[in-house]
Amino acid sequence: MSNWIKLDRNVVKHWIFKDDWKFKCWVDLLVLANYSDNKVVIKGMLLTCKRGELLYSLDSLSLRWNSNKSKVRRFLKLLESDSMIVLKSEQVTTRITICNYESYQGERNADETQMTRKRNADETQMTPIKESKEKKESKEEKRINIDNKESITPKNEFSEEIINFYDHILQYFNSQFIPKNENQKNKWLDCIDKLIRLENLDFHQILQIIKNGRNDSFWSNNFQTILKLRLKNKEGINYWEIFKDLTTKTKNNGTFTQPLTRTEIQERGITELTERIKQKIRIEIEQSRNNDEGLQQDEQFSTDSFDYEL
Repeated sequence: MSNWIKLDRNVVKHWIFKDDWKFKCWVDLLVLANYSDNKVVIKGMLLTCKRGELLYSLDSLSLRWNSNKSKVRRFLKLLESDSMIVLKSEQVTTRITICNYESYQGERNADETQMTRKRNADETQMTPIKESKEKKESKEEKRINIDNKESITPKNEFSEEIINFYDHILQYFNSQFIPKNENQKNKWLDCIDKLIRLENLDFHQILQIIKNGRNDSFWSNNFQTILKLRLKNKEGINYWEIFKDLTTKTKNNGTFTQPLTRTEIQERGITELTERIKQKIRIEIEQSRNNDEGLQQDEQFSTDSFDYEL
């Protein structure tokens, strides 16, 4: 399988180049297209995918492109209307054929082939060292996963809801700490997925936990990534539990504002304690007053009775 595609420089004059998202998706289709005929099994059905074709459902493409099915469907129809692709609905997926595929992935001439072979020969000298390092890193990653008894969910298996939630929570973190590449993004998505599946939290709870931690005067500087939520402190308590239990203020209508600071918590505690003491004193005074009135009534009753007997 070849690891390159040809791209004409005139593409910068094409309408698709004017839109970043459309251009990215178009190049992705070129990359995904089969370099040679192949057979694949999708949902129990054996399908033949020829050179220049790809078998992808709208759900898979919308997830891959971080979009929704309607937008993906409109984009594919737009490409088909301009004779750039041909769409064919299969029973379990969609067959997409790249028109004029040879212009993107045609064979190079003999001179270029010779240059490629020479370059590959030179690069081969460095390959063993690189492969050795990659194997070592791969073993280390496997060891870490075994120790944690958890594996990272493949990035193409996250639901659209999780991806949309990820996009929403980025605004609560400093730009310098948010994911800068697909690997980092995948770790954040995986963390959200595990908070839902393993910790039984919903999106609303996770969002409130993030707000609590990021708005707290102490934790805001120590909570810069969502990955911290699944870590534990020295006492073995998950940080998501700590942030969830932060005391929060409420307005008259019950909507959340920001967490109380420690000073505010202490002041509120002193105020509540003072109120309880005052209430207890009031109750004791009232009880004492009632007792005094009861004694006076008893004395009056005894006197009346004595006078009657006389």
